[in-house]
Amino acid sequence: MIKGTYVFYENNKEIARSSNIITKFGKRYFSKLMAGNVPSATKDLAVGIHDSKTISGIASTGSVVTFTTTYEHGLFEGNKVSISNVSPTAYNFLNATISSVPSTTTFTILDSTNSAYVSGGNVSSEVDTRLGFEIYRTPVNLGSTDIQMENGLPVYNIVYKATLPQDLAGVISEIGIYPSTRSSANSFDSKFIADFDNYLDWTDSDGYNPETSETGARVGTNVLVMPSNGTSSKEYTTNTSFDLEGYSNNDSITCAYYKGDNNLSKITVKFYTSTGNYYFVDLPSISGTGKKISQEVLLSSLFGNVVGSPNKSEITKIGIVITPVSGQSTLVGLDAVRINDEDTFDPIYGLVSRSILNSPYLTKTAGRQIDVEYRLEVTF
Repeated sequence: MIKGTYVFYENNKEIARSSNIITKFGKRYFSKLMAGNVPSATKDLAVGIHDSKTISGIASTGSVVTFTTTYEHGLFEGNKVSISNVSPTAYNFLNATISSVPSTTTFTILDSTNSAYVSGGNVSSEVDTRLGFEIYRTPVNLGSTDIQMENGLPVYNIVYKATLPQDLAGVISEIGIYPSTRSSANSFDSKFIADFDNYLDWTDSDGYNPETSETGARVGTNVLVMPSNGTSSKEYTTNTSFDLEGYSNNDSITCAYYKGDNNLSKITVKFYTSTGNYYFVDLPSISGTGKKISQEVLLSSLFGNVVGSPNKSEITKIGIVITPVSGQSTLVGLDAVRINDEDTFDPIYGLVSRSILNSPYLTKTAGRQIDVEYRLEVTF
């Protein structure tokens, strides 16, 4: 059996830990590693802000527990899942087996827990291929072994260590390990389109810079406050040089933002070659207020929405349009927009493990270094 745990340290003092689920890629990778069939054993540690596959409801009947998710979960009968951050805690499971999948937003686990669901709940699974919304990646700088005696028996651990540097800031809710090596080259990997870190980079349609706010920030220390133009839409733009040519229709785009009210209709992202020549995609509003991450929209929608004659390889400006519901005004704090490479993930060097941290999540402030251990317990 292989069991992994992430442990976070500040000034050599443990501040958080989180058990992980080993992915199918991870099981394949460790098997090849032990057989000596992996050309490079280097690894990267990645952190993110997404608590994806959020649970919206739990129902228990006898020996069956049914979970309902806010997203299409993509799971199948027999998959291993870990459930965290549920109240009551009796519904938190580690490496549980899915017994059935009644729909794209429900799955069941065989268990006799019969408590009333209160709130919360996140799902990570062995079929995860990447973090939900990655914000930072750093090399693992040390690998070692640790053998300790517990209850008179030896416990074998493989320990990987990495450091989150002082200049990184954000609210970390997920963490994962990737092999550093790839079996195929790809110049169009997942990447940030914008992190809204500098308000001077953005201007509204009147030429003014947006204000900043710390409320709702998960990437960096602030969001850019982008209100609508009264009851009509308003656009904010930044000049940039960006190449979309290598991304396919199957890749996706998503946005992290803070929703200040219930009046947001949609966020539109535009990619300009020049004025009057651009691609655009609509990211529909998520219900409720507070910190939000939009559902991923395929780039087929972006490339299918064309005004004029834009060129994918010659993007010179990005626009963000805030549109309120009819007759209302709205205010949004933009945090980050990224493209996710969905169709060229490496079948040999994919995501090894993923863990969703316990709530409240780990706030990494600038000026503070955090060391991370990934302890992989191996039972013989």
